[in-house]
Amino acid sequence: MPGRFLRSRAVKVSKVDGGPLESTIQQQIVQALKLTGWTVMEAFKGSARGGVVYSTPGIPDLIAVKSGRVVFLEVKRPKTGKLSPAQRTLHAELGNAGAALHVVTGVQEALAALAPSGGQR
Repeated sequence: MPGRFLRSRAVKVSKVDGGPLESTIQQQIVQALKLTGWTVMEAFKGSARGGVVYSTPGIPDLIAVKSGRVVFLEVKRPKTGKLSPAQRTLHAELGNAGAALHVVTGVQEALAALAPSGGQR
């Protein structure tokens, strides 16, 4: 089923372990969520012109909105992806404030987290 969401373009992989890059996973998740009716905002992708971009340290990669529901998603690589100290701190603050936040490693985890009964934090 996850294959139906993927565009027919080359998947970028790590030179170290051959696994998909986090940016590739994130791109697949964004595409899948948009196809299922979610509005998705990517929190930080850098500057197209190479300039400095300011962002809150630790902010989750994706913000998904649908039917009044707002969910933060942090995308990590399977097995090797780890939260930074800034991510752990901000994620705890968001959780304490009642925000829905999930760390996901692929399309299926993202879809499961956003399902109506999706793992509430």
